[in-house]
Amino acid sequence: MKNTILKNIVWLPLLILLIVHGEARQSGDRSQSNLTVEWVRHFSSSDDLTGGPGFFEKLYRFIFGYEYSGLRRPFAVWTKDGEEFWILDQGTQTPINVDISEGNFNHVLGPEGTYFPSMVSLCSISDDELLFTDSWLKRIFLINTKTKAIRKFKDNLDQPTGIAYNSKTKEIWVAETASHRIAVLDLKGNIKRYVGKRGDGDGEFNFPTFLWIDKNGTVYVVDSMNFRVQIFDSGGKFLSKFRSEER
Repeated sequence: MKNTILKNIVWLPLLILLIVHGEARQSGDRSQSNLTVEWVRHFSSSDDLTGGPGFFEKLYRFIFGYEYSGLRRPFAVWTKDGEEFWILDQGTQTPINVDISEGNFNHVLGPEGTYFPSMVSLCSISDDELLFTDSWLKRIFLINTKTKAIRKFKDNLDQPTGIAYNSKTKEIWVAETASHRIAVLDLKGNIKRYVGKRGDGDGEFNFPTFLWIDKNGTVYVVDSMNFRVQIFDSGGKFLSKFRSEER
């Protein structure tokens, strides 16, 4: 009886690893088209998101302890000079500062050891400040790249996903995916105006996700479930759009 219990204890960690590995393989075997649809569904409802590590992850950490080790599920990246990188890693639920020359991976937690369950996008607003979104927490956070400190920048957003900074107007554009609109903020985090509403017309959105702002202040928005990219000027005026005829 005692030997049987000992054998089961020995095999338990292996069983846990196989289950976790199987879940990862199953996730990785999905087709690209399915991933695209699930991507938008993931942002459209917070029901599928977790506020922290799952059951098997918690059990694994309880048995083996937990140490960060490189990248687990990198999702977004920013770099200034190609030597130092900031990566949003959804697997560890932390932003990671990577120094290529030193080979160091520095996982950065929020205030009081806060984790970030659904980080999506990040952008630079100054030489030593980055912003990133967390759609589950409904917040934007600010990273000081010199001190490696993180603080809350803006909360009460409706599933913020893509974020970009307009250096021409000193404004921050963030996609509120669940509200099908873009919120435009000043550098203090105050909302100045909204761009768009739900629909399929020009200047309307159906689950907007990522966006980009060029040096001239032109804004490009991925309008995911309208299967197109829309282009706006700095004031939010619709300029044009493009899409593929194939869906």
